[in-house]
Amino acid sequence: MESCEELNVESLSDCDYVKQGFCMWINNEPVNAIDFLEKRKEVLCVEYGAVLLHFFNALISFDRNKISEVTLLLRNIEKKCSQEQGWLQSIRTKLFGEQRDYSSRKSILDDLEKEIILADTLLCSSILIGISCDMPSYIKAAFILRRAWKIYNQIFKEIHELCSELCNDESPMEMGSIDFSIFHNNNAQELSSPTTSECSNWTVPSLINHNVPQSSSNISKSHSTFFSSDKKTRIKKHLTTNKMTSFKLTSECSDCDNIGLVEFKNELLRLRGAIYFGYGLLQIAFSFVPPQLKVINFFGYQGDREMGLNCLKEAKNSRDTRSLMAIIGLLYYYLIVVPFFSLENSDLSEEIHEATQILNENERFDQSALFLFFSGRRQRLKKKMKFAIMHYDASLRVPNLPRELKMLVMHELGFCLLIELKFHDAMHYFNELRVSKFSKSYYMYLTSICRGAIKDHDEELKICKDILLKVINSSSQKEGIIEKFLLNRCNFAFPDDERDEVYWKLLCYEIMYLWNLLGSCSSSTIETIIKDCQQSIEENSEPFIGLPHFLIGACLAATGDYENSINSYKKCIEICNDNPSNVHLNYIPAYASYELAVVLMKFSGKNSTFSCQLKVSENMFKSLAIFITFVALCYGATIREQNTRQGRIVGGSTAFPGQFRHQVSIRDVPTRNHLCGGFIINSRWIGSSADCTIDREIQTTRVVVGSTSLSSGGTDYGISQIINHEAYIPSLLLNDVSVIQTSVPIIFTDQVAAIALAAQVIGGGVLSQTSGWGAVGSVGDDFEFTDDLKYVTLQTITNADCRARLIASDRPGDLIFDSTLCTFTQFGQGTCAGDNGGALVWNNLVIGVTTWNVECGRGYPDMYARMASFRNWFLQNTQ
Repeated sequence: MESCEELNVESLSDCDYVKQGFCMWINNEPVNAIDFLEKRKEVLCVEYGAVLLHFFNALISFDRNKISEVTLLLRNIEKKCSQEQGWLQSIRTKLFGEQRDYSSRKSILDDLEKEIILADTLLCSSILIGISCDMPSYIKAAFILRRAWKIYNQIFKEIHELCSELCNDESPMEMGSIDFSIFHNNNAQELSSPTTSECSNWTVPSLINHNVPQSSSNISKSHSTFFSSDKKTRIKKHLTTNKMTSFKLTSECSDCDNIGLVEFKNELLRLRGAIYFGYGLLQIAFSFVPPQLKVINFFGYQGDREMGLNCLKEAKNSRDTRSLMAIIGLLYYYLIVVPFFSLENSDLSEEIHEATQILNENERFDQSALFLFFSGRRQRLKKKMKFAIMHYDASLRVPNLPRELKMLVMHELGFCLLIELKFHDAMHYFNELRVSKFSKSYYMYLTSICRGAIKDHDEELKICKDILLKVINSSSQKEGIIEKFLLNRCNFAFPDDERDEVYWKLLCYEIMYLWNLLGSCSSSTIETIIKDCQQSIEENSEPFIGLPHFLIGACLAATGDYENSINSYKKCIEICNDNPSNVHLNYIPAYASYELAVVLMKFSGKNSTFSCQLKVSENMFKSLAIFITFVALCYGATIREQNTRQGRIVGGSTAFPGQFRHQVSIRDVPTRNHLCGGFIINSRWIGSSADCTIDREIQTTRVVVGSTSLSSGGTDYGISQIINHEAYIPSLLLNDVSVIQTSVPIIFTDQVAAIALAAQVIGGGVLSQTSGWGAVGSVGDDFEFTDDLKYVTLQTITNADCRARLIASDRPGDLIFDSTLCTFTQFGQGTCAGDNGGALVWNNLVIGVTTWNVECGRGYPDMYARMASFRNWFLQNTQ
């Protein structure tokens, strides 16, 4: 159901009924949406939908009472989904295994849906527990999250197996664009293994583990998450009974059971979308956690952000209710999560583009307060504050706006106005937010410093300090990080004597730095901030020693003036070192050291200086807890930088044996070095690029197939002929394709196979994969290579977009021809030296041959010879 229009609700399926309720919630009818869903709450998935709306309201509001109520509702759903039915039933299960009826397809679907809802419920519960911000809550949430993670892993695999069994080349059921290689990863299997954790004592009902025969394994059946071939055979037997020897569907089919199969496949597709949502969400969340942390290794968490995003995109296009949640999740990721973890002045054009595309696809929600909020966030990231404020204002004017969302919008409005240095207007919204359940003391502090920045009633500022201290000391979260920060400011930043506006403005600028807002400021705003900081230095009216120099350094770094930024940070550190008595200000030289290290890394690439500065930062922190927080901030700020340094094709992953059976390594015989890539067209011919083979002699060139390692494995073949495209122009890399004939036929195995050539013209927006042994990065003029075969998922773009991206970066946009295909993805991914000649693959078809690129993994498009333009040439020369 694609629209949210008024429908005959009685005729709606349970899934579409929940979807209708979610549409109402998004379209500014939260109360009506919950009432609507509760009319059919006897159905589990509908009841869960209503609880989910309560969960969203509680999560946005941070209202402790609402959180407690929703926790009870989630616990009730969890009990209904659980298969534990008392002591006697648990003993029977341990002795005889789970005896569940799979005599009908509906029972299979019902159990799958229950398990997905159970995992979703655990995920929601862990979030609500985790926001308590204390160590016991974090630990409890982590164990619950572990349970959800195991269920997601298991059901994700089971649904994939069922889809694979039902989907062959003749079936209209699409498998989507998800990469399932995670199941061949040893770490992934380890994660799913019950031996890695003893955190649960409950049974996860497994569709593929029904009636597991007794074995000598020490793993109890109640924890088992692996497949039983016996049960898999029974399900397959059930699905193919009543003489259903083919899954091919025709309009002439009148068999009752075959219609049931169609419905089963459609529902399985829906559930696949449902599991993609939760599984993708966890993959993305875990991908932002430093994998080196011991606590992460203990719980076994590991995430693949690329796979998580692909899962959410698949879920977005599914029929399931969670498609709407996936839309919101993707918008949240692109517009909130990525900017939060990005560096100052990071290029967020791709995230903005993706978010814009999603917003344009969902114009039916253009009057939704939530989508107006996301539109405002998009404009804010584009540094168009006036338009951002317009969208936020429009969101606030929505009739019957939920209080929770109103608080969120006012928070954004306050900071947008702070970015514009409109302290009076920002103060108004921060003052309104003092009624928030989230952090009264925090908004009181923001109100106070904005009041001081406009020189409004010094006496009231003194009163604010007293009230603020009382609120902090009476807070249940007074040991929290925010409260400790505010307590420090109350004791040291609120003087008894009168101070001018610049003093208070610097405290506002400090908040802007801590919230990563300086990069969103216009050049005129940056100039004003620097001017105020310089005035503070001249008048000796700085709130803290070193703060003005630190803020000047941050502003200069935001504008790209790294040389002067370095000088400001050094001056800040020097001043702070000359005043060692200011223990409460240790964070300023520590942050200055960190920022200096980042700027040095950008400006001069002095990695030794970078490491030295980080060590200085560590030494300046006396409290272990604060230092851990600092390390987390450092990790978050540099996470995009780290992505470019992982061992990959550039930004890719290690392929497992048999994943890319068409892959060929073309090698030089005398040196045994890898030259470039290729792909198997048939048993005698290999496709590649002319740039790779134009000067090669058959006596000194060989090809290796069937291996994922350059140093071992595979089969070596000599070659008898090389044919380069007759119209190849090296200077333009035009018609850059070639074919190689092997001296003997290639033997096909489970590791070696040919791949078909695509005839259709591929446009923009298609997710595809390429693989190779090319460079994974570069240090100066030298490339770094890897022994393992790497692959990466890339998105195709139109040629017009490709030219525009290259020209805007002063790159050769005139080299993009009609026969060129381009891909583009985030900074830190793409092809590199040694990958040319490899195949760009979509839907098991070669759609392009890797030809050239601009600065590996630096955010520029990668170029390929478009297979649709050269397919006839390949076929004519390989007969």
